[in-house]
Amino acid sequence: EYRLRIQIVNTDLKLIDWLQENCEGHVYEVKRHSLQNPKWRKRYEWYFYPRKSTIPFLKSLLPFLVCKKKQMEIAVGFLQTLGQAGVRLSSDVYKARKEYKEHLNLLNARGVKQEEHASND
Repeated sequence: EYRLRIQIVNTDLKLIDWLQENCEGHVYEVKRHSLQNPKWRKRYEWYFYPRKSTIPFLKSLLPFLVCKKKQMEIAVGFLQTLGQAGVRLSSDVYKARKEYKEHLNLLNARGVKQEEHASND
């Protein structure tokens, strides 16, 4: 089984505080980040593990996303495969979740992406 985690990272605590007050989730300060370079600002992370009931909220964010829109569309697709807790997954659902995970891993990979390579040729 795969688990989806949505995370927002920012150096402005106002955004993180707003998320914490208005959404479920967890917040923490990444201490090692500011230790690497004393000129860097503190970095804060907010994250949560969405459920099927959060799909409408996540879809409402789509018009505002620029860089991560495709990832959110994939996340919504993944969430639509969620069923009842404790019920064994069918092989089709397991395969679909694995494909969603692999697609997200490709989109979130560091370094030059294939499409960037193609556009530079």
